[in-house]
This record gives sequence, C-alpha cells and structure tokens, in this order.
Amino acid sequence: MRNLKLASIAALAVLALPSMAGNLKWETDFNKAQAAAKKSNKLIVIDFWAEWCGPCKRLKKETFPDPAVTRALGNTVPVMIDTDDKLGAKVATKYGITALPTIAVVDGDGKLIGKFSGFFTPKEFLAKLNPILQKGRVATR
Repeated sequence: MRNLKLASIAALAVLALPSMAGNLKWETDFNKAQAAAKKSNKLIVIDFWAEWCGPCKRLKKETFPDPAVTRALGNTVPVMIDTDDKLGAKVATKYGITALPTIAVVDGDGKLIGKFSGFFTPKEFLAKLNPILQKGRVATR
C-alpha cells in the first residue's frame, strides 16, 4: 500500500512538471526589471508585444510555456512590454523596435545585446535566443 502511495505521488509530480515550467514570472515594468537584473547580475529578455498582434499571442501560448524555453528564460529577468502603452512605447523607441513581436536582450545597464523579431517555435526561439544570451554573459563578466 505504501509503495502504491509513493508511486502515485511520483506520477503526480512528473505530470505537474510541464505546468510548473510555464509558471515563469514575467515583469511588466522595465525599471523594476532593470533593477532586478542589476541586483542579480542577470540579463533582461524583453518581449515587445501588443494585444492586437497575432504572432505575439502565439508566442505566449505556444513558445513561452515550453519547458526548455522556460528554463532558458529562468536564468534571466523576463519582461513583457506592451508597445501600445505610453511607457512601453518609450522603451520600444529606445531599442528601435519596428516589428512585433520582437525579443530584445539587454544588460542591467540597458545596453542592447541583441534582438530578433517574429514568431518562432520553441526550438527556433532557443536557436535565436541562446547565442545572444551567451554573447551577453561573456560581455558582462
């Protein structure tokens, strides 16, 4: 009986992993994200999006919840910036955002490390993101 309970608990834990992976906390305030990045010596990954943007919605629904993407973003300070918001538009202008969705990686001082635009599957997204993250980590050492 005890083995059955342990097996049930283990099975539930394994089933819960994918849903827990999608629970990444996204910041929505760039200034708070920048302060957190400076304090933790992490890079900031900015998702520039808008409510009307179909590819932005797909990125949120299909790519960001992926466990591998969540792990990669878990080592950063992720922030979502709504470009239709007045403050979000200022941040987008600062980084020369002209298409949505755009992912930008910046350091704690706000220096742009790299960016890319469009919808990408989790595998494609990581292929674009990881080299930029590596470049930023090397530069900030």
